[in-house]
Amino acid sequence: MVVLSNSTPLIYLAKMGELNLLRDLFAEIIVADKVFEEVVVQGAGKPGSEEVQKADWIKRKSVVNNAEVQKLKDEELLDAGEAETLTLARELKADFTLLDDRKARKVAAKLGVRRIGTIAIILMAHRQGFIHDLPAVLNKTQQQAFRINQQVFTRLKKRVSTEQS
Repeated sequence: MVVLSNSTPLIYLAKMGELNLLRDLFAEIIVADKVFEEVVVQGAGKPGSEEVQKADWIKRKSVVNNAEVQKLKDEELLDAGEAETLTLARELKADFTLLDDRKARKVAAKLGVRRIGTIAIILMAHRQGFIHDLPAVLNKTQQQAFRINQQVFTRLKKRVSTEQS
């Protein structure tokens, strides 16, 4: 299975102490060079930097089609990490691309790139038995200032409490 990640899911999962969920779910994650640079180099000393750098299951890969990266930056106004991630996802025919940014997710849909976000990863990990206390993990998302629509968050918590009853 080929799974790529943009920086935001890596950073938020690391902040929550849940980065290893990606390894548990997918065994290996690929990040574009620019994403690695954003998280590890530019983000040195911040959450996710050390965890991503030390994770031997997170593999760094270079984009081939730099013209497409530039086009996505120019025409879609994506940042360099998002543009490289989407280009690499198409080059590698990724099964999943981990994205949280709304604009990047819309561009991914337009390009036919299958995407999932941090909340979907958490739910997937819960369904597969890697998370036993889902309400606690969902609360961590809010503690880390993860942007999630409050109505969606409320529905998730109600669903979880209903399932646990």
